[in-house]
Amino acid sequence: RLSKDEEREEVMVDFRQNRQEDDLAMVERYVTRLESLSHVLAWGIPLSSTHLRITHIELPRCDINFEVHEGMDGTFQLHLEENIEMKASNWPYNTFIRNLVHWMPSAMLFSDQSDDLWICTR
Repeated sequence: RLSKDEEREEVMVDFRQNRQEDDLAMVERYVTRLESLSHVLAWGIPLSSTHLRITHIELPRCDINFEVHEGMDGTFQLHLEENIEMKASNWPYNTFIRNLVHWMPSAMLFSDQSDDLWICTR
């Protein structure tokens, strides 16, 4: 598959073979709240024969797609493809919200550019 800018070829990511990659671990932690990894399609650009950069994630059964961006602090952020301003939040939210989301196994916390929080459930 070609990347959005059609400059580089993207390859499908195999989570089983690339479990040591830091960005794969982050992606796995977020998306498994909504879907089993067996139903997640992840695409990346090879950086070397052993490393890649994830660029796009699809959850077809949930009808959710993410673009992966690198934040200003160097961390990876999952942005909703349908609304690029919304990203999976790793914002240090308060205990009440953390506990609320924890007890909702198929929920993800999102934030927008104003740092408003949104809970997405399957």
